[in-house]
Amino acid sequence: GETALPHFLYYLLKNRAEDLAVSDNLLDFCFDCFQIKEKGLFEGMMRWTDTGWGVCYQDDVARAILPQLLRCRIEKSDTHLSDCVRALNFLVKTTGPDGMRVMRTDNMNLTPQEIERLQNTPGNYPSAHYNCYYWAALLFAFKLTGIEEYKRVAVKGLEALMAAYPNTIRVHSQTQELCRMILPLSYLYWVTGEEKHKDWLYQITSYLQFMRHQSGAYVEWDEGYKANCYSVNGGECSLLTKNGDPVVDLLYSCNWLPSAFIQAYFITGDPYFKELWRGIAGFMVSAQIHSANEQIDGGWTRALDVNRMEVFALPNDIGWGPWAIESGWTVAEILSGLMMGLLGEKLKGFFSDR
Repeated sequence: GETALPHFLYYLLKNRAEDLAVSDNLLDFCFDCFQIKEKGLFEGMMRWTDTGWGVCYQDDVARAILPQLLRCRIEKSDTHLSDCVRALNFLVKTTGPDGMRVMRTDNMNLTPQEIERLQNTPGNYPSAHYNCYYWAALLFAFKLTGIEEYKRVAVKGLEALMAAYPNTIRVHSQTQELCRMILPLSYLYWVTGEEKHKDWLYQITSYLQFMRHQSGAYVEWDEGYKANCYSVNGGECSLLTKNGDPVVDLLYSCNWLPSAFIQAYFITGDPYFKELWRGIAGFMVSAQIHSANEQIDGGWTRALDVNRMEVFALPNDIGWGPWAIESGWTVAEILSGLMMGLLGEKLKGFFSDR
């Protein structure tokens, strides 16, 4: 789903029909093969992977459908819009009254009684990692559909998250949480027009600048070392050894920023965010792999030591090797942000209304 977006944006840049076809095929695959269409308890649920068939992570679902929502707005179409609504309805149905959804749901545990419990029990899960892009998808879908429930849930959830900050449930780092908050807070202001919500966007952006490196990237940092994955052995581990290390994460942190900063500019019209986009875009260009090996040429690795500009990893991190390259989470997200900036005013008009 994420990989569908840069192909679509490249089609807008270069008008190559094959790029549009690739984007179409990727999105069709997500909705036709990974979504439950049958009426019933699980209708709309989007499966995590072919090996996690009954698992639903709301942040992964959101990032799979956001490219389709963006295409619907730009193309003035309703292609797969009903599928997006189904997916979001399932997520809302399993979200607490505080607008927060638990980390994940598993179909094997979702009885009617369990769904009712989830609906009526506060999720109490203030995690940007797991919930922010879910709220972003709700807000963008509200712009397209006018479904008030989407706005209500997203506003309630983001307000609860901001009330908890900086004591959010961090997975890898505080940097990661901040990076994931920029886009949904931009959409929140886009939808509500409230000065309080605009102030939150600037506040979080200001906090993030503390982690900025001279390269234009943002290093991993975790106040109090509270992240769940900090110093884990034998599992997925944060890249952080100690605050101040020149380590940049392109799988969970900085990869979200090119797209987030440029859309914040589109929504606010403030050149400040465009300059932030220029900074992170310049870093991404400098960090891109140039290699005779076609398997890695043009990609970005999971992490870098930005003082040495060398690939970085930790030996106790199980699951992500130094040359792990994610086509969706890393490469596609970075490319989408770079191309949104290149398209500039051509895209800005689609974010101009409040």
